[in-house]
Amino acid sequence: MKKELIQEYTARISQCNRSSLIVIVYEIILEYIKDAYNAYEQSDKKEFVKCLNNARNFLGELIHSLDMKYEISGQLFSLYLFWNRQMSDAIVKYSVEPLNGLQEMLTKLRNSFEQVSKTDKSSPLMKNTQKVYAGITYGRGELSEMADIDINRGFQA
Repeated sequence: MKKELIQEYTARISQCNRSSLIVIVYEIILEYIKDAYNAYEQSDKKEFVKCLNNARNFLGELIHSLDMKYEISGQLFSLYLFWNRQMSDAIVKYSVEPLNGLQEMLTKLRNSFEQVSKTDKSSPLMKNTQKVYAGITYGRGELSEMADIDINRGFQA
């Protein structure tokens, strides 16, 4: 994943609520799978394995965040385990074949969670963070984000 994209996700995470965080995690997983496809096309096995392991790590975060007292969590758990198995098979076989259809399923669930997040009016998870404004300043040949500067800021989860 490119440095700029990591910075974008970091800024979004610092401002998001619970349901928006799930959407971001799905997007990160999708990005790592896309990077794995690119690495496979370039015959870079090391990068392929790294990308899929990163995707599996974020999938693990989704698994650990499930609240099993809800029926839907059990269904998501089964689906997440299936995805994890598919990514593991892709690594072991060094093949993108086990990944076929995975992006489509992930995208559909991501879109569903995005619809839910639009109705979630809860406060951001991180408190006392800088407010990020995009498009305020321009650096030499690039657009830079500007934040409110608060000398007493700090991350409080």
